[in-house]
Amino acid sequence: MDEKSRKPEDTPFKQQKLKAWQPILTPNWVIGTFAVVGLIFIPIGIVLHTESDNVVEYSIQYDGEGVTESSNIVDIGDGCYLSDEDEGDTFDVDTHGCRITFKIEKEMKAPVYLYYQLDNFYQNHRRYVQSRSDAQLRGDATASTSDCSPLTTTGTGISKYNSTEETAIGGNDTDYTLMPCGLIANSLFNDIFWVNKLVADGTTYYQNDTYEGKTLVNLVDQTGIAWKSDVETKFKNIDLADLSDADNTMLLWQNPRYRYIIPMYEGQEPIANKTAWTTAAPAYGVQDEHFIVWMRTAGLPSFRKLYGRIDTDLAEGTELEFLVSSNFVVSTFEGKKSIVISTTSWFGGRNPFLGIAYIIVGALCMVLAILFFAKHKLSPRKLGDTRYLLTRHFHFKMLASRYELLEKIGNGAFGEVHRAKDLVSGEIRAIKRLRVNDDGHLAVVPAAQFQEIETMRQLQHPNLMDVVPDGSYIALVLEYMPTDLLSHNILHRDIKPGNLLLSADGVLKLSDFGLATVFVGQEGQNDLDQIFRVIQVLGDIEKQWPGVRELPDFNKVSFPSYEPMPLNKLFPDAKASAVDLLSKLLVLDPSKRLSARKALVHDFFFEGPVRSRFSFQAYMKQRKAEDLHEAED
Repeated sequence: MDEKSRKPEDTPFKQQKLKAWQPILTPNWVIGTFAVVGLIFIPIGIVLHTESDNVVEYSIQYDGEGVTESSNIVDIGDGCYLSDEDEGDTFDVDTHGCRITFKIEKEMKAPVYLYYQLDNFYQNHRRYVQSRSDAQLRGDATASTSDCSPLTTTGTGISKYNSTEETAIGGNDTDYTLMPCGLIANSLFNDIFWVNKLVADGTTYYQNDTYEGKTLVNLVDQTGIAWKSDVETKFKNIDLADLSDADNTMLLWQNPRYRYIIPMYEGQEPIANKTAWTTAAPAYGVQDEHFIVWMRTAGLPSFRKLYGRIDTDLAEGTELEFLVSSNFVVSTFEGKKSIVISTTSWFGGRNPFLGIAYIIVGALCMVLAILFFAKHKLSPRKLGDTRYLLTRHFHFKMLASRYELLEKIGNGAFGEVHRAKDLVSGEIRAIKRLRVNDDGHLAVVPAAQFQEIETMRQLQHPNLMDVVPDGSYIALVLEYMPTDLLSHNILHRDIKPGNLLLSADGVLKLSDFGLATVFVGQEGQNDLDQIFRVIQVLGDIEKQWPGVRELPDFNKVSFPSYEPMPLNKLFPDAKASAVDLLSKLLVLDPSKRLSARKALVHDFFFEGPVRSRFSFQAYMKQRKAEDLHEAED
């Protein structure tokens, strides 16, 4: 099987070569970013806070933990406070009711929304949220009730009624199947609110009086309070003809806790101060909008749900009185009940936190921008200099104005090395031009090159003369050294951090030549001939190393297609282990070449090293003699 059969296509996406962008956080960019964010956030925060302040909102708690006596609340009977569960679900305003008065101190423009608010009620509890049957709510009579666990039946002791009828239609000895089932559907908020009295411009209006073209008791419109998508697609009453066991089923309007909230049929007339609807019911069962609003669970334990809206302006000085029938018990979970009226703005209800948050974040960004600006001006960081961000508009003249490039003396993966003349001092320098990554818009210095510059800067080496931006390069100006160990046919063979020494003045010195090897020189007549000789031995380089085409200057030279020469024929006297090790070390493809770790455990090193046939001392004597001979000439 072809070993490359599973190789992905050679496309930028599949080879992970897509162009990427990463911001370089220089001081100017950081300062500018913080300043821009601050300048944007502060005005937005001011606008949001102003709009929030323009929302007129009044809230009065009438039941639950911490409720206090108030001139705005007048009790009827035992009042709206329900001390235990036995006092709930009476639907008798004369027993558990109250009158709540809102004094409008600032004009409220229509629409004015009426909410009920619950505190410490965790509708977001996982078990509570999951206890529902969406299929059943959509009108499927055969839907499974398993999702409604733990509440699918009523248990015994509960009678069922037909909406507001006084006579039970089923005994309390039957365990009725709830429809709809589940914790959410069967914990419906069932307090009832009516507009009882309104005082405007010195005139008092009562429930049956006409105000702004409406009977006062109908001032609150209870339609259009649920999401349109919920009303149209998620809630539909089950056809009673589809019920297989209607006698043992308790529908929503048959439940004694909800029969005064949910009508039995569309158009059912209200009973004054008894039912939740004040006009003929526009919908019934699970399609009632109060029920639909409740079924959309809240994410926090303190929440508001829309009860209705008033489509009439409420002028300053108006008094609006609600009659409340208290049925929903909150004392069992230390909760609270409140009634709220509020206007809205273009971004919703009153929410001072959002505007304050924007202002605080914006102010913090501005403070940070000022601090970073002061730090940058008083104590700038060299590597944060924008000179290291090079665009295409930098020209070679920045380098040419000081140095004259004489010849290229080296080339590598990160750039080129040139011999150059300092036009000011006349001295010869070595200029290392580090290649910069260029995405077509912004040239960015790689981290490795920054590391090289920073390391040499910290050493404060006197031979690092300058750092110059140069088009798509950064040029390091160094001391020019005309020769190196390799040109003297010396391999050090033990270069490691411990052998790179620093003097007290920061001068770098190379030590420990104990493992150095001296060789007689290259076999080729020149560098190019030497490369050809290497290829003749190792074989066709492109067949063995596909990535060689990406190397600098590869296309400048073409090589014949040679077959690899067997190393055991080149070194007939060498041990088999030595030939094997050499063949693995001379693999052209670096990804397939034997690593140093694996080479150290090769069999060759356990058979004993081969002594070098060269004498280093003899070689040095020969070199000194040659140097003296050249000096005499």
